[in-house]
Amino acid sequence: MHNLKKWSIVVACVLICGALIYSALHPNEPDQQAIKHQKNIAVLLRSSTDDYWNYVRKGADNAALEYDVTLQLHFPENDGDIDGQIRIAHTIIASDPDAIIIAANSDMEFAEVLEEANRRRIPVIAVDSKLTSGVTTTYIGSDNEAYGQEAMKEMAKLLNYEGNLLVVDYMYAGINGEARENGVYEELKNYNNIKVVSSVECSDDVNQCKRVVIKEIEENKIDGILALMTTSSISSALALKELNASKDIKMVGFDSSIQLLELLQEGQMESLFVQNAFSLGYLSVQYALQAADGQNISTSYLRDMTIVNKDNMFWLKNQKLLFPVVQ
Repeated sequence: MHNLKKWSIVVACVLICGALIYSALHPNEPDQQAIKHQKNIAVLLRSSTDDYWNYVRKGADNAALEYDVTLQLHFPENDGDIDGQIRIAHTIIASDPDAIIIAANSDMEFAEVLEEANRRRIPVIAVDSKLTSGVTTTYIGSDNEAYGQEAMKEMAKLLNYEGNLLVVDYMYAGINGEARENGVYEELKNYNNIKVVSSVECSDDVNQCKRVVIKEIEENKIDGILALMTTSSISSALALKELNASKDIKMVGFDSSIQLLELLQEGQMESLFVQNAFSLGYLSVQYALQAADGQNISTSYLRDMTIVNKDNMFWLKNQKLLFPVVQ
C-alpha cells in the first residue's frame, strides 16, 4: 500500500511537470475551446474603395478586435452591383455564419435572402440602409427620409424661402437615395415659393455627372442644388467650381469624403449632412455579436446626422466625425 501511494505521487508529479514543460514550449498556442466558440460574423458592404465604406469597415474591424470576433468581409464589384450583392449574400448564408451584417443597395431584391437567413435562424443586422422586405434583427443607421426633410429645410433657409432648385441624385443611391428624395419633396410642400425646376440622376462617373449638372445650370435659372449622395455631391460642387458659380448658387450635400471636405473648405457648398460611418461599423458588429449570443436587442438604433459647414468643420467633435481613427 505504501509503495502504491509512493508511485501515485511520482506519476502525478511527472504529469504536472510534463504539462508545465508543454506550456513553456507552446506559450502562444490558442485555447481550442475558445476557438470553437469564437463568433464568425459575415459583413456585406456596398463598396471596397469609397471613403465612407472604408470608415464603416474600420469601425467593424475595431469592434471585431475588441470583442474577439472573426469577420468575413465581402464586397460586390461596384456600389450599384445589386445582383452581385445577392449572389454574395446567398454564398454567405451557405457558410452558416453566426450573424450577417448587410449594407444593402436595394430592398425588395433582398426578400429571398432575408427569408433564407430567417429559416436558418441566422440574425441579420441591416446597417446604413433599412430593409423592409423581410425579417431583420435590427437596423443601425439614420432616418434618411427625415434627413431629406432636414436638408430641404436647410436649403429653404439658404434661399430665404424662394428660388429654383435642382435635385441631384445618384443612379445607384438605392434605398437611402429614395428615402432622402421622398423627404425632400415632402418638406418642399411647406414652401410655396421654392420650385424644383429639374431633377437628375448621376452615374458613378464624377466627370460625366459634373457635365450633367453644368448643362442643367446653363439651361435653367438655378438658385440652389440639393445633392443627395456622395457622388452627386462631389459632381455638383465641381460643377459650381468650374462655372465659378458658388456665390450665386447655394448647395447642400450628403456624406463625406476627402474631396468633398476640400470642396467644402473652398466654399463650393454651404453644408454637408454627415453621419458617423465608423460608429455604424462598430455598432453593427457589437449588436451582431449580441444577437448571435441570443440576447434581445432593439429593432432599430437610429443614428444622428451632423450638419457640417465651413465654420464648424474644424471643431474637435466634427474632426472626430470626419476623420475617425482608432485611438
